[in-house]
Amino acid sequence: MTSATVKVEKATSDLLLSPDWALNMDICDSVNSDYGQARDVIKAIKKRLHHKSSTVQFLTLTLLETLMKNCGDYVHQQVQEREILNEMVKIVKKKSDIPVRDKILLLIDSWQEAFGGPSGKYPQYYWAYSELKAYGVIFPERTHDDAPIITPPASHPTATDPPVTQHLPSQFPLPSPPQTLYAVPSGQQPGYGSLQPSYGSPRTGYGMPPLGDGLRGYGPHPFYGMPVNTPNLSYGMPVNASLRLDEAMASEMANLRL
Repeated sequence: MTSATVKVEKATSDLLLSPDWALNMDICDSVNSDYGQARDVIKAIKKRLHHKSSTVQFLTLTLLETLMKNCGDYVHQQVQEREILNEMVKIVKKKSDIPVRDKILLLIDSWQEAFGGPSGKYPQYYWAYSELKAYGVIFPERTHDDAPIITPPASHPTATDPPVTQHLPSQFPLPSPPQTLYAVPSGQQPGYGSLQPSYGSPRTGYGMPPLGDGLRGYGPHPFYGMPVNTPNLSYGMPVNASLRLDEAMASEMANLRL
């Protein structure tokens, strides 16, 4: 008994409550790494399809489906050459267990369609489908979520596999560091981070009285938030502030002379 046969028997044991996906993918890896094992695997599958247990048959069909989806053209050829399709047709005609029967019908239907029907690469899949149709078998409706049959060979990751890292293609450069918006000298980049003429001046809503609060002459400047009619746009002084300051200083000096 070969190692491939042992793996197939373990993967289709009637003691399993559900498919052993890790073991199924391990068998796929073995076939993909050595096509010589494919013959042994398909031979073991054919034998397990003859088993009287419907559990073994269903698990065998699940393993076969996994191989068809993951092991490429060589397995597709082996399945039709080793008369696996004939065995599946016989099981359906024997009116076997309903889950097993429906599984076979779904597989044969999807395979014949994937391989192009009667004029495709492997018309044997269509012949099996056509034979069952002529026998009066009604195929169950397939869902659109079924994975395609013709897929690239896939290997399941193991605990020792390095983590997969995705890299951006070279045509997508990394973003540049953000540019400062406040340390660019005026005139170097007009309109983009340049210092404004009233840089540092108070703005409306930031300690400045709004228009209409009873203080005459105050209100937001249309561009900088400065008080209207201010004599100095750099400091935000109120109207006639310098005149009132001079008067206050003169009064203080007069008091000192007294």
